[in-house]
Amino acid sequence: MNDIGRRLLAANPDMKCFNAQRGYVRVGLDQQLWRNDSASFPIPGAPIHTRASFVVDDQVPGVTEAWRPDTATAASPDTAPGPRAGF
Repeated sequence: MNDIGRRLLAANPDMKCFNAQRGYVRVGLDQQLWRNDSASFPIPGAPIHTRASFVVDDQVPGVTEAWRPDTATAASPDTAPGPRAGF
């Protein structure tokens, strides 16, 4: 993470992920769960990588980190089974 990312995260407690790379957020939503997968690619045309996944469960306040490659022991959210898996 660079200095800009550290300042942005420190200034905004609601921001959960920053990596200074091009990318997008993939959203999946149903009646029980809202899931965001933060995906990025370092240069145009490069493979896309899921950087982190976050969920909001129905009637549970707050955001929960569901997956991050540098801390995960489970499979990627794109291959993991279950409701918190990727879409």
